[in-house]
Amino acid sequence: ISACLVGSEMCIRDSTNIVAEEDLAKITPQDLTDKIHELGSYEHHIFYFGNESAEEAKTLVSKYHTKNTDLKALPPSIPMEELSINETKIYFVHRDQVQAEVLFLTKEEKFDAAIMPMADLYNSYYGSGLSSIIFQEIREAKGLAYTAYSNYSRPQTVNESFYLQSYVGTQADKLEDAMAAMVEILNDMPEVENQFEASKKSIMKRIASDRRIKDSKFFTYLSYKQLGINTDYRKTIYEAVQNADMASMKTFFDSKVKGKPYSIMVLGDRTKIDKSILGKYGQVTELSLEEIFGY
Repeated sequence: ISACLVGSEMCIRDSTNIVAEEDLAKITPQDLTDKIHELGSYEHHIFYFGNESAEEAKTLVSKYHTKNTDLKALPPSIPMEELSINETKIYFVHRDQVQAEVLFLTKEEKFDAAIMPMADLYNSYYGSGLSSIIFQEIREAKGLAYTAYSNYSRPQTVNESFYLQSYVGTQADKLEDAMAAMVEILNDMPEVENQFEASKKSIMKRIASDRRIKDSKFFTYLSYKQLGINTDYRKTIYEAVQNADMASMKTFFDSKVKGKPYSIMVLGDRTKIDKSILGKYGQVTELSLEEIFGY
């Protein structure tokens, strides 16, 4: 189950923005190959990685790449508006399965690089991995889930928002207790100092051992450029995490996680799930697969 599957209206519009069947049938192989041939007529970048010098690489590219000074601008993307989540609503999708899957989704603020260090630390300490708070509290201590996590996900571009996604997969007959446990832990952060310190060390070791080599350098550069970042931000994250303490984690939690309204997405068998349980959290809307995927 994912935000783009059943709950985020922006992602639903994105998923249903597809070519109609009758139009798809009219497309010929020649139409598709023509599109490929047109790619070089649009603005583009060329990256080179290898043993040649910059001048030698430039000469090589010039030999095989047709120079065109009248390149076309890339066509604009279809705008996909991020809708606000101002009140908790529940979206249910029926699927013949034993497990019930629940995703709590809330839209946070627009991208801000300053949030990245604590967001990464939240994900490590609170949200993911076998030693994370959510996994330990919901699965290990209470036995309410097959798996559980929470992720403060960063966007891909500077104009998009952070999203908080918290997931629990449970048995249908444990749905009520599992949802209640997730809501509780998203509003009251346990402070476990040894786990917090282990999370800090995990991030620092990961960054210290991470080597961006060969073509990954280009894609790292491009991903940061899309976020308006002109340096390798891992250094900033490393230093911020190294200096973080439980108080700063609690401040982040209280301002970014606690007390938020959610789009709650539930996937499961309607004959096994009591919808009155879902109704305790807000208005319930059942979506069909046609509404989600467009066919």
